[in-house]
Amino acid sequence: MSVPKRSRKRLLSWSVLGVGIAVVLVLILGSGFSGCATFSIERAEAENRFRAKGLNPPEFVNAPLGEGSLHFASVGDRETAIVFVHGSPGSWSAFMRYLMDEDLIRLGRVISVDRPGFGESLPKRAEPSLKEQSRQIFEALSENGVNGNAVLIGHSLGGPVIARMAAD
Repeated sequence: MSVPKRSRKRLLSWSVLGVGIAVVLVLILGSGFSGCATFSIERAEAENRFRAKGLNPPEFVNAPLGEGSLHFASVGDRETAIVFVHGSPGSWSAFMRYLMDEDLIRLGRVISVDRPGFGESLPKRAEPSLKEQSRQIFEALSENGVNGNAVLIGHSLGGPVIARMAAD
C-alpha cells in the first residue's frame, strides 16, 4: 500500500518541524545549564568572587590520603566546624555562598568538601562506597583540625555520606 503524495509531504513537514523544535530546545536548555558540565569553578574565579564582596578567599586544602588527596575549601577558625558535602555530581563550590556568609562564619569554621573523585580531590574516579567516602572525608578533616565538634550538612548523595560519617 502506497502513501499518497500529499500525506508524504505533510509527514516530512512535521518531521522537519519536530527536529527543528528539538534543536532549539537543546540550544536553549543547554545554554542555561552549561555550568553543569564542569560542576565547579576555577580557584582564581572563586577568589575573585570573595574579594568582590570584600571577603578573604577561603583556604584551599588538599589533604593527602593514601595515593590521592581530598580537597576542601575552609573559611574561619572556630573550634566548631560546619561541614558541607555536595551531591553527585558536584563540588565544593556548590556551597560557596555559605562560605561567604559572615553570620555563619561567626558560628564556626565553614568547610565545603570535594567528595572523593570530584572537583580537585584525587584520584579522579568516583568512590562508590559510602563507607569509604565518609572515612576519607573524616580522616582528611581530622588531620586538618576538625574534631568531633562538627555540624554535618549534606545535599543529595552528600546526605547519606554524612549520615554514614556520623554513624561511624
